[in-house]
Amino acid sequence: MKPALLISALLPLISAAVIPAAQADSGTRTLCSHGNQTRIIEVKYTGEGQIPCEVHYTKETGSQVLWSAQTEGGYCEQKAAEFIEKQRGWGWECETTAAAAEQADSSDMPEQRAEETAASAE
Repeated sequence: MKPALLISALLPLISAAVIPAAQADSGTRTLCSHGNQTRIIEVKYTGEGQIPCEVHYTKETGSQVLWSAQTEGGYCEQKAAEFIEKQRGWGWECETTAAAAEQADSSDMPEQRAEETAASAE
């Protein structure tokens, strides 16, 4: 089989594998602020649907996965919502957006806020 023919035969298979991977990261992203500090709480879907999922928590010192689920639908969303309410109870102002839209609009936001926080702490 000629290389061009082989590539055209494999292209649909490659596309099918790549497109779900790009969509897998969409979920919700909540940006919480208190003074000049910022926290990000994200629900990320690591498969094609809402399971498996992870709840990521990011602050100036780094990021960590707080909760994850392999089989229970709605678990990550519930845990994230409860954690966001705790943040609000501690005086943080939080705003939730769709993760894909937020990442496209402000992909450098966490680093920028972290730099501002570090500068103000000096």
